[in-house]
Amino acid sequence: MSRERKFGEDTPFGKWVRHHPKLTTDPPHRHQLSVQNLDYVWHWYGTDDLMLIEEKMYGGMVSFAQADTHSVLSQMIAYGDGQPVRNKRGQLRSIRWRGYHVLQFEHTDPTDGRIRLDGRYITEEQLLAFLRFEAPDDWYFIPEYEAA
Repeated sequence: MSRERKFGEDTPFGKWVRHHPKLTTDPPHRHQLSVQNLDYVWHWYGTDDLMLIEEKMYGGMVSFAQADTHSVLSQMIAYGDGQPVRNKRGQLRSIRWRGYHVLQFEHTDPTDGRIRLDGRYITEEQLLAFLRFEAPDDWYFIPEYEAA
């Protein structure tokens, strides 16, 4: 069986996936499937910046399976950084990849406790700058998640 959620509710499909024996326990699939959600795909259309954000409440940590899969996804997206892509409006755009990030809240959100971004403590104002792609450039590349 897939790991149970710690917070929030699964969707009906999520429950079905996490408990279906043909996906989670029957050989040859047992221990080979990792299913997780990704909290935010953050795309600022005005600047063509894109990043992925995994949110954790109550100081939660990213599991190994989640970090492993998200790292693979991040590397795959990084290969396309700056390459022209066509959006749904038919426009050719060059998207700037800004990385995969883990955002941890001491409690539930930026207003009720400390905030950690990729392991460093930040203020609510720094978080807003980061989310607007106005933080220092080195905040957007985290080797731990980007390296092969």
